[in-house]
Amino acid sequence: MADFRDLDRLLQKYVDDGLPNASCVIARKGEILYENYFGWADKENGIRLEAKHVFRQASLTKIAMYATAMMLYEQGKFLMTDPLYEYFPEYRDSTKLVTMPGGSLEVVPTEGPILVKHIFNMTCGLPYEMIVGGVPVQHHPTALAMAYVAVTGRDDKTPADFAQWATDHDLTASGVDTVSAFFHRAAAECGLELEAVDGDERSLRRAIVANVPVLVITEPGTFSPAASAIVLDDIDRDSRVVIHDPASAARTGKSWSFEDITAACASAFTVTAA
Repeated sequence: MADFRDLDRLLQKYVDDGLPNASCVIARKGEILYENYFGWADKENGIRLEAKHVFRQASLTKIAMYATAMMLYEQGKFLMTDPLYEYFPEYRDSTKLVTMPGGSLEVVPTEGPILVKHIFNMTCGLPYEMIVGGVPVQHHPTALAMAYVAVTGRDDKTPADFAQWATDHDLTASGVDTVSAFFHRAAAECGLELEAVDGDERSLRRAIVANVPVLVITEPGTFSPAASAIVLDDIDRDSRVVIHDPASAARTGKSWSFEDITAACASAFTVTAA
């Protein structure tokens, strides 16, 4: 049996350096060679991470999908230049949304078919945004869904639910005032209360350390071309802000100076149970 003590130390170091948890399973030919869990499933309530706890798969599904697909490719089952519609006929007449000079959106045909290789190198043009009624939904429904889960501990309302609510109430535009109206009205309907916070460093710092979600509506042209929303989550050991940005995994994966946040902040709110 291999000695996995170095791996134990590495995973424990991830937790010691700030990750809430880490886990690893190594198997070969059906035999589990290593399995261990570190850190917390719920740090605030002192619940240690165990094998029974469930993680969201997210992009980890790509590992199995790519490996399986390349096995089929080696067997000659498909070519990278095959049109996707040969396997998924609904993509035969593919279209795209184009922003017109006046700001309106128009659906037009794509210049060519989506190919299999476009799926593999993530250039097929399929959006990360949710599409409701043929229009891309802005990211503030996801930000409010994050706050809802953090405050209530429930996951019965998803980003798609909040996006549909925004569509039903004609609050899908990306202006600062519209995003603010959406936050207040949707929050009130699901048992949340928003309290305005000044956008200066002292006020934001005080709100973050109160251990409640802080929603920030960003000015157009800062975090995204239009007004968007982020969630301030924590302050790291270097006194920088840890955020969740529904529009960007890259921005979520880094910490930010308070100067960055205050410069981008159009308005900010703490979120608590009503």
